[in-house]
Amino acid sequence: MLDEVHVKPDVYLSTFDSFTAIAMIEKGLGISIMNEISIPTRTSRDIVTLPTVPEHYIEMGIALPSIAQASPAVKKFISYAVESGICKAIQKQ
Repeated sequence: MLDEVHVKPDVYLSTFDSFTAIAMIEKGLGISIMNEISIPTRTSRDIVTLPTVPEHYIEMGIALPSIAQASPAVKKFISYAVESGICKAIQKQ
């Protein structure tokens, strides 16, 4: 995404953990580009979130050995994810 706009950040700290990244941002240690699902909706943190322009999306996948043997909660989540457009239903052939 940054390559598209020819931006090369000077990275001196990094983390894969979103809570750590948010804590670092809160302390003034930089910025982060993260997906919306990684940001807690109920937070008392002193941060500002802004959308990217143009919008960028991540692909999310769900893999399981058998949907027939999946728990009711997993089946409900998959149904929601497909109906809301978060995921596409792809059957193994």
